[in-house]
Amino acid sequence: MKTAILIAWLVAGRVGDILQLQRCDLDRSGANLKVTYRRGKTIAICGPYTTPSSLLDAPPQWAKIIDEHLATVTQPHHFIFPAASEEERKKLRSQIRDALRIADKRLACPSIRIGALRTMAENDVPNSTLMLFSGHTTERMLLRYSIRRG
Repeated sequence: MKTAILIAWLVAGRVGDILQLQRCDLDRSGANLKVTYRRGKTIAICGPYTTPSSLLDAPPQWAKIIDEHLATVTQPHHFIFPAASEEERKKLRSQIRDALRIADKRLACPSIRIGALRTMAENDVPNSTLMLFSGHTTERMLLRYSIRRG
C-alpha cells in the first residue's frame, strides 16, 4: 500500500489507475520515474498517456521503497499491485485514502491525485505542466477541479 501511495503522489495519479499498472507501464531509472497509463478512467477519454516525475526532492527512502517493490515484479505484463477483483481494488483505494487522512488532515483531498496537483499549483507549477500530469486537455477542466484557485 505504501508504494502505491508514493507513486500516486509522485505522478499525481488516480489511485485506481495506479493499482492497474503493469511492470511495463513504469520506468524507473536514476532519479526518474515515468508512468504510462494504459488502463483506467482517463484512458477511456483521451487514450494512453505518460507522466514523468523525479525523486530528486523526495525523501531518500521513497526510492528504496519503490525499487524494492518493483524488484518483486519480474514479468513486464504482471501487475505491480495485484488484486484479484475490482472489489479488492476498491477496498485498497479506501484503505489508502483513510491512511492519508489519519496521517495528515491536509491530505484529506478527494484523492491523492488532486492533493498532489494542488500541492504543485501552490508551488507555482504552470497550468500547462499540471495538465500533463492530470491528463486534462483544457485549462477549463483543470480549474473545474479547483486545482488552481484564482
